Amino acid sequence: MEQMQTFLAMGGYGIFVWPAFALTAVILIGMLVTTLNHLRAVQSDLDRLQVPEQTQAQEARQ
Repeated sequence: MEQMQTFLAMGGYGIFVWPAFALTAVILIGMLVTTLNHLRAVQSDLDRLQVPEQTQAQEARQ
């Protein structure tokens, strides 16, 4: 147990290191969520725009 406390303390710098890791993780997760939401929105817009195009192409063939 003492080894774990020593590791977490990181020679006295743990108070700076662990919050930095946590902040970095929060920012990266936020960027991932934002990117995935934007990707879904763009794909939805693309699908919505392609439907009339496909319909027009089918009508032109007939």
